[in-house]
This record gives sequence, C-alpha cells and structure tokens, in this order.
Amino acid sequence: REQSQESFVERKEKITRLCDELSRGQKETISEEAPKTFIKLVIELRQLSAEQLKEVYQELKSSKEQTTKEQDSETRKLLVDAFSMTGTEDALKAVKELIDDKKTTEGETPKLLAGLSLSINPTTPEGTGIMLEIAKSKQIAENKELRKTAWLAFGTMVHRMKRKHHKKAETIQLKREYARQLLS
Repeated sequence: REQSQESFVERKEKITRLCDELSRGQKETISEEAPKTFIKLVIELRQLSAEQLKEVYQELKSSKEQTTKEQDSETRKLLVDAFSMTGTEDALKAVKELIDDKKTTEGETPKLLAGLSLSINPTTPEGTGIMLEIAKSKQIAENKELRKTAWLAFGTMVHRMKRKHHKKAETIQLKREYARQLLS
C-alpha cells in the first residue's frame, strides 16, 4: 500500500470524480453504469491506507464544490455506502479514528459499522480487536442505538473469525470479552 503522494492525489481525484458521477446519475434514475461505477469506487477506496481513507472521507464530506445541496447529500450517502463496503482493516481503523474525532454522524456510524463488519475480509483477531475498541469507546457508549449496533457488529466479526480460526487463543479471548460485555 506504499504509494507516492502524487499517486494518492490522482487516486483521490478519481474517487471524487466517481462519487460526483454517481450522485449526478441518481437524479432521475439509476443508470446501467451506476453499479460498475460504484464497484470502481469501492476498489479505489480499498487501495488506500487508514490515514488516506480518513482524509478522503473528510474532504468529500466537507466539499463545498457540489452544485446543489441534494447532490451533496447524495455524494455523502454514496461515500458512506462505499466506505462500508471497502472491507479492509485500514477502513476499520479509519472509521475508528473518525468516530473518536467525532467526524461521523449518528446516522452514518451504524451504517459504517454494520457494513464493515460484514464486508471485512479476512476477519482477523486484529480487526476484531479494533471493532471491540470501537464498541467500548466513549462516543459509542453515549448512544444506546450506536452501542447496540457496535456490539452486534463486533459479534458478527467474532462469529466470522470463529468459523475461520476455530480454537485460536485470540478468538477464545474475544468471545469471552463479548460475552462479558453482553452480560454486564
């Protein structure tokens, strides 16, 4: 994932263009090209590090170059959808930092957590540990619905990891932590 700053700038421009293309194309009806464009967007996001993903997310969410408020809203929704489908540990790290920095809204956070818990591949002890940190975080604990979503996302990841890593000590420890949190 080592990239030069120049290739990151090019990738960021491509991501912005894909988001704009998708949001413009959804005004009247969804075009035949929209699914392909969305997949290209997800593929581009998968190539980025956690810091780069965070930067792209914040820039696209705060971009004032949108032509209309409606188009800006569509771009934000598409970005959240694509981000949640990225399925990388770096995306999970970026979401954790965005949540910690209060850069996601209460509407976006559950979509990001639920989507990433299902799309992350492979499900590793490290990634599951990041989701555990998110579920235990102060920002999540403050909201009952977010707390429920975060713990369900963590449980989903534990289950997926358990299927793959049956009896590894890390998996057993994560299952114990999950059970302890649910019973408290």
